[in-house]
Amino acid sequence: MSNKQITKSQMWIFVLLIGLESIAANLAHPITPTIINNMHLPSYMFGVAYAAMAFSNFLFSPFWAKMIDVISSKKVLLITMVGYALGQGLFMIANSQVSLIIARLVSGLFAGGIYVSFLTYIVNHSSGEVKDTFLTMNATVQTIAGSIGFFIGGFLGVISLKLTFIVQMVGLVTIGVLFYLIAQDEKTKPVENFAKAVNPFKAFLDAKSFMNPMFILLFAVVLLASIGTTTFDQNFNYYLKAVLGLSSDYNGVIKGVVGLISLLANLTICLKIIRSGKINKALVWLFFIAFATLEVAAFQTQKWPFLLINLIYFTVNAIYLPLIQGAVANRADEDNQNLVMGFYNSMKSMGMVIGGLTAGFLYMIRPNMPFIIAGVLFLLAAIFMHYCNTHYGND
Repeated sequence: MSNKQITKSQMWIFVLLIGLESIAANLAHPITPTIINNMHLPSYMFGVAYAAMAFSNFLFSPFWAKMIDVISSKKVLLITMVGYALGQGLFMIANSQVSLIIARLVSGLFAGGIYVSFLTYIVNHSSGEVKDTFLTMNATVQTIAGSIGFFIGGFLGVISLKLTFIVQMVGLVTIGVLFYLIAQDEKTKPVENFAKAVNPFKAFLDAKSFMNPMFILLFAVVLLASIGTTTFDQNFNYYLKAVLGLSSDYNGVIKGVVGLISLLANLTICLKIIRSGKINKALVWLFFIAFATLEVAAFQTQKWPFLLINLIYFTVNAIYLPLIQGAVANRADEDNQNLVMGFYNSMKSMGMVIGGLTAGFLYMIRPNMPFIIAGVLFLLAAIFMHYCNTHYGND
């Protein structure tokens, strides 16, 4: 028995709520450096805090995917939105390195469930081109709404750091309740031993139920691309200031331009690729273009050539994110698609951990080294994706 297919209007309402969640989730990001500075912590704590949240996201994503099988996406969304608000409350009152890391671990634990639920709900309640379209809208809305949340959070932080957290926590809980009230329920799977079924480590090992050489290749592509994306992102803003000598105003302008590029690229190029039915072939070319642009950008010392070349990369990056989601979802069976999407989010989060921790070390070798290595990772992703297409079918 399949889950109920919902109307496009109902799915658009769900995507609208995803946008509101993304705004709320990003409110505290612009004030995080201020908090770390106010606590007189070493500068590396910014990367450590980021990695802590990404690590618990990685570890518990399969757990939340298993929980969705047991109690449904809408219930997991309510639990994780409230839990994420709790984690941010701990972040607000943190006063030491240890308490800060604990707060970030708690937030990451619940955040993993939120983003897995977004994916599984779309996959469970739609099919074919409609599914791929809304996976694209999910990625696009999160990018744009995240930029809006970052922008609003910056202004709230000027008024009060505590106010920013309070607005964020109230927003997360409220949106969690709205998800619960609006989202459709799903069929669940009865379990004999609930404690065993939701054991986070067993849930991670349950990947063996669907894992095969094809999925190993696909998840290697997800991991490589995520490390590449994060390595680039973590280096880009620092590179602008330290190497090119640009003021912080450029970061805000660039973030706005990237949001616009994401919207236009996903509404045009990405949807055209989906309608052509050539997602997997397109990914090979997109990863190769990302490799080429980053290798060229790495050796640019003038700001305008550097920025213009990176606009090509940002366009490719905006397109590949929803397509790789679709490539994984389309190869999952109905019986295991929740676990597959949970493992997808886990691999993406592991890439964030590795990329976040290594970008700084690569920068110490040479400031452009993170760009060079990120490009190589995208080249490897292209090779792996081509091998997967060749041996296990294109689309």
